[in-house]
Amino acid sequence: MPSIPVPSVPVRSVRVPPVLTASRSNRRPALDVSRREAGFTLIELLVVLAILGLIVALVTPQVLKYLGRAKTDAARIQIQNLSGALDLFKLDMQRYPT
Repeated sequence: MPSIPVPSVPVRSVRVPPVLTASRSNRRPALDVSRREAGFTLIELLVVLAILGLIVALVTPQVLKYLGRAKTDAARIQIQNLSGALDLFKLDMQRYPT
């Protein structure tokens, strides 16, 4: 297979400007790209907060309903225990306590 000659193109060096440079009046050092990309944007934080708010809005009523039911169940069990204790007292003493 014969080789096809490829024309050579001269390569020029291109100067790339820095990402952020300090202005002349403000002499703070320039931020590098890795530091800038390390944080979260405001939009990302707002989206996460919105998702958390939706989850809390959906879960809270279920949890409150569960807690209310747990209190009524606990009260019902306590009444049953008291009733059993009164019945045992009547078996031993042939009368209810006064």
